[in-house]
Amino acid sequence: NRSSDLDATIFPNFYLESATVGRKQKVQFDRILCDVPCSGDGTLRKNLVLWKRWVPTLGTQMHKLQQRILCRGIEMLAVGGRLVYSTCSLNPVENEAVVASVLKMSQGAMELLDISGELTELKRSGGVHMWKVMSKSGQWFSSYSDVPDSLKSHLLPSMFPLSSDDSTSYHLDRCIRILPHQQNTGGFFIAVLTKNRPVPWQRQKEKKPTLLLPPPPPSSLTKEEDNVDVVGKAPLQEEKKEDEKDMSDEETCSKSRKKKLSQLCYRD
Repeated sequence: NRSSDLDATIFPNFYLESATVGRKQKVQFDRILCDVPCSGDGTLRKNLVLWKRWVPTLGTQMHKLQQRILCRGIEMLAVGGRLVYSTCSLNPVENEAVVASVLKMSQGAMELLDISGELTELKRSGGVHMWKVMSKSGQWFSSYSDVPDSLKSHLLPSMFPLSSDDSTSYHLDRCIRILPHQQNTGGFFIAVLTKNRPVPWQRQKEKKPTLLLPPPPPSSLTKEEDNVDVVGKAPLQEEKKEDEKDMSDEETCSKSRKKKLSQLCYRD
């Protein structure tokens, strides 16, 4: 599947032909898994190669990418759908910080689900509300206000804990932390979110539906339209003969065009 090779931050939209003739409708999904790239510190007990390349700041390096992937997943999620955000890391900067920042941006459109009643035999711990963030030089900071100006390009506000009121209202304790010693596994982080309504940035980006059918053939254009370049609005008298010659090629390709238009899925 070629889609699995794409950059998840700009994962393409898919379209189905709608009941309205000549229109295409964006597909949104009921279930999405965002198993994002991460520092992998939860796999240290089995991944020996990671010991050689792991540094404490890997989490801060991954944070923005993880945030963007989660946002893209949310855009593709249908209202009422469920999205799972997961990492094989235990670093809050890659986990609770990403989830909390996106919940804040969603302005109530997204909500963390309480799944404590599901998979009851799975040993787990709840999400954390407080953490510190480390700089490249090994300095620890409890809040963004403590970060010197020289480090603010590296340490972002979204990496830090929310205020106590926001933290409580977003229910970060509903996140799941699976610690290696609990059941002899690797370390994992899981957050299950549901979509109550379109997120603010999605409403702003929403565009009018795009025509699905191909443009009308040149023969149906008026004389004036047929003599005008769409881009430059310049006469195309010198190209008329060549266009007429290509008409037969257009007819030959019509079956192929119709076949493509009848496919179930389209990409932007």
